[in-house]
Amino acid sequence: MKILFITSNLFGAKLLCSGVEAELHSIVLEESVNKALELLKQDDFDKVIVDAALPACGRSSEMNSWDLIRNIQKQYSDTEIILACDLLFPAVKEACEQHGLGLGLDIIIEIGDPNSLEQLLST
Repeated sequence: MKILFITSNLFGAKLLCSGVEAELHSIVLEESVNKALELLKQDDFDKVIVDAALPACGRSSEMNSWDLIRNIQKQYSDTEIILACDLLFPAVKEACEQHGLGLGLDIIIEIGDPNSLEQLLST
């Protein structure tokens, strides 16, 4: 399975991905939303993980996570999208509903159990 992980927190993303078996999944980490959109044009990904905290600090010219998810849903409707968040799960869930993004999104907590991504990908 090929996965694109768009994140503002490379350290946290690497920690989360540490539980995933490398021989089963190829994970591409990208901090830049613009570069990630280029990667999506160039390659087929089975899943895209989007950090709820996008854009990264200092990248205010890039779209936020909600706009990015809408963009991916529109252009790559066959690609499953997973929303990753560090904390405040209820607030992120509420924000998803406010932005009309509740459908088809699995929410994972980035901090804590690094095996959570592997469990999610195995289902």
